[in-house]
Amino acid sequence: MENNMNINNEMEQLKEQLAIFKKKLDTQTIVTDKMLRESTHSKIMWMRNLNRYISIAGLFVLPIVYGILKFAGVPTEAIMVIVIMMIAEAVWNFVTTRGMKTLAAGELLKVKERMLRFKRSEKRQMMIEVPLIIAWLIWVGITANTEFAISFIIGGIIGLVIAFVLFAKEMRYIEEINKQIEEVEKDFEE
Repeated sequence: MENNMNINNEMEQLKEQLAIFKKKLDTQTIVTDKMLRESTHSKIMWMRNLNRYISIAGLFVLPIVYGILKFAGVPTEAIMVIVIMMIAEAVWNFVTTRGMKTLAAGELLKVKERMLRFKRSEKRQMMIEVPLIIAWLIWVGITANTEFAISFIIGGIIGLVIAFVLFAKEMRYIEEINKQIEEVEKDFEE
């Protein structure tokens, strides 16, 4: 009889310890999920804001760019090409970053899929823009006044370097987000 009581007491203690362990595990999972979402959200918002601010700034400087290029003797066709490229860039950035603000609050699988789509679209954008900008710089270098042509080419090269640095940072953030999500997915599978 006393042996049964000891076994019952031990079972009750084990149940209490298991309940405490489950509660701690749930708390840890919630904290991990919250930290992942905060980290993911800050990186997503950095990418979204970068693309949107660049777009807005580009649209605001359009009249200045037009005036400088006209003063430098750049052909009107070349000016129209760069203006169209700047507008297309702004529209593209707003379209690809639409919905990113609320993305981190959703399911992790959707975040991962969206980041992979964003990564593909950014790569596609760079593969189109860079050759166009290089061709445009060559065109301007040939047709503009000599003293301005060198300035445009140097400025264009600096701009491309900055674009590649920002592009690399975006790609790194996307990889970090996806790795974090994959780690959490592995933890939940185990």
